Amino acid sequence: MKKWVVFIISSITVLILLLWWHNEAPVSGGIYPEKHTGLEMVVVDDGDIMVPITLPVRWIKSYPWEKVPTIYEVQLIDEGNDIFASLTGEYKLQIPYPEESKWYDRNILGEIELHLNGAMVAEEWGITTNAIESTLEREFLLNRITLNSKNKRLDFLIENNYRYELITQDTEVESQWQMEGLQYLFVEDDYYVATGFIVRLSGSKGHQLEKIGFWLPGMSNEYYDGSVLYSYNPNTDQYNNSTSEFKGEVLKLPHKIDANSLLIYFPFTKEIMTASGDSLVRLKPYFQFTDVHGASYYAGGVQGSGGPLNRSVPWNEHMYLPNRD
Repeated sequence: MKKWVVFIISSITVLILLLWWHNEAPVSGGIYPEKHTGLEMVVVDDGDIMVPITLPVRWIKSYPWEKVPTIYEVQLIDEGNDIFASLTGEYKLQIPYPEESKWYDRNILGEIELHLNGAMVAEEWGITTNAIESTLEREFLLNRITLNSKNKRLDFLIENNYRYELITQDTEVESQWQMEGLQYLFVEDDYYVATGFIVRLSGSKGHQLEKIGFWLPGMSNEYYDGSVLYSYNPNTDQYNNSTSEFKGEVLKLPHKIDANSLLIYFPFTKEIMTASGDSLVRLKPYFQFTDVHGASYYAGGVQGSGGPLNRSVPWNEHMYLPNRD
C-alpha cells in the first residue's frame, strides 16, 4: 500500500513540475525569431558587397534535456519576395550566454549569424558565404523570415517592421558630436509604459544636424515635422525616473546647433504604441552631422536601448509566431 502511495505522490509531483516547466513559455517547442521592430544602422566600408548581421531568436525546448538544435535553412525576404540573406546546410544554433542558461530553462536566447546580401552554406568544416547580388543595397526591409529546424519549414511574417540602413563613415572626418545617453519618460506614475525617450548629445557649437536615423512602425511621415522636440538645457536630472513633460522646441531639420549640448525628445505616439506596443523596439538612433567645413560624419546608432514599450510583458515572451496560412 505504501509503495502505491509513494508512486502516486511522485507521479503527481512530476506532472506538476512538467506543467510548470511547459508554462515557462507561451508556445510549443521550436525556434522563433524574437519580435524586434525598428531600424538598425549597419556601418560598411566602400566596396563591401556583404555585411554580417545577427538574427536573435528564442529557443523553446520541447523537454529539459533537449540538445541545442540544428538549423537547416534560414531566409530573410523583402516585400518583393527577394531573398537578401540566407543560410543552408547544418548550422548549430548559437547560444550567446551559455553560462546563464540552466539545463532546466525552457526559454533560451539564441542567435543566427547571417550576412546582408550573403548566401551562407554551413558544412562540417566551416561556413562559406557568397554574394547574392553584385552590389550592396543601402536599405533592406524585412518582410518575412523562413526557418527550417527539425526538418520543419516555418514562415514568419514581419511585415516590413524591421529595417536595415547601411552607412559609410569617412574615417578621415572627426566625429565631434557624440551620443552620451538615453532615458525614458513615463505616463504619470505608470513605470511600465513610457511616453517617449530623450537622447543626450554633446559636441562643438556651430555644427549642423542633417538627419536622424530612427524609425518605428506606426511612425507617420509627419513625425519629424512637429513631434520631435529639442532643448539646449544640459540638465536632465528633472527627467530621471520622472513623469515630467519634456520642455523644448520643435526640431526642424537641418538644424544648426548653437550650443555644446543637445537634448532630443522622441515621443511614442498612439500610432507607434498601437503598431509597436507588443514588440521589442530598437531605440538606437543615429545622427548625421556636418562640421563647419561641410564634411559629414555620424554619431550614435550603437548606444541606446531596446526592449518592450509595454514592460508588463516579459522580454522573452516577445516572439514572432509562424504563419498558419
